[in-house]
Amino acid sequence: MRVATVSCRENEFPIERGQLHNVNDLAGSWCFGSRIHFPLKESTGVLKDYDAVWFTMSKQIREYEGNWMDLLSGFKARWPEKKVILHQEGECEFFLNRRGTEWKIQKGWITTLQSKVDLLLTHNAREASLYRYLMDKGEVEAWRTVQDVEKIKSYVISPEKKTKKRVGISTYDGRAGGIVGMAVASKITEEVVQVTRSIYKDNREEVICDRFGVWPEVTPQCGWYEWLDSIHDLYLYLHPMPAASAGRDTIACAALGIPVIGNKYLDAQMHLFPELAVDVYDARRMEQLVTELLYDRDFYERVRKTAMDRVGFYNIEYGVDRAEKTLQRLDWK
Repeated sequence: MRVATVSCRENEFPIERGQLHNVNDLAGSWCFGSRIHFPLKESTGVLKDYDAVWFTMSKQIREYEGNWMDLLSGFKARWPEKKVILHQEGECEFFLNRRGTEWKIQKGWITTLQSKVDLLLTHNAREASLYRYLMDKGEVEAWRTVQDVEKIKSYVISPEKKTKKRVGISTYDGRAGGIVGMAVASKITEEVVQVTRSIYKDNREEVICDRFGVWPEVTPQCGWYEWLDSIHDLYLYLHPMPAASAGRDTIACAALGIPVIGNKYLDAQMHLFPELAVDVYDARRMEQLVTELLYDRDFYERVRKTAMDRVGFYNIEYGVDRAEKTLQRLDWK
């Protein structure tokens, strides 16, 4: 079965194993056999040559949303026998919690789900349950995010070498929960590192740091493996991200042996760090866990070992095997 990938990226390019890194949708489509990516605006004339198309939802680029829905619907209307795989990129709340005139996008999203999608891949089991309820037909599967786990493990540093016991926190945007992380971490330690890929045009960093009296080191914006190299000496990562999506950072930290305190609705969190899964607004519980991890070595080693033992399930080879089983079950050839 020939599979093409379509997203809001602007360029056509081959999908190769060495390119996948932290790109959730490309890694997933590669597991399903796709070896070519087409930009949305240039894909109409070439999709006829493929048996199935992997479409990636946009989680933040609003002007792309109506376009991918229109293209997906047009593709299915023109070639009803061809298969549509829709990958949920980002958290389901991004589509559910819309306001005002954005109802048109929400309505189109529900209509698309109901009649145009043959296989919907979600990040977490709770979204899969919701989408099964909304869809009239089509299959839904909670698709585990895959990464090159063995490559990531090459960046591991033993806890004995982490003399500063640095605590990572996430960014200050609404999806990442960094303000809560900062509030908790700053009560316990000054060894705070903001794990960031965001550059703000306003002065939120200055305001927040001044409020809590801690000015954290900030990791640089960089490529995936450079980013791993900048965080691998963290002692733990406080990541109360309200948006339960792919779990990319959680999986990477598990491979690095870095305990992550995070959202209990994220499947990867519950699987890899079940003892550190929290309500993302329960700051007191987070404070307890940070303190335990910093000062109880047995507890630290237990949660660290559990994650490192389980993280192999997120390796790319596992994803290929699971994709093959899904295609066999659906009898797609």
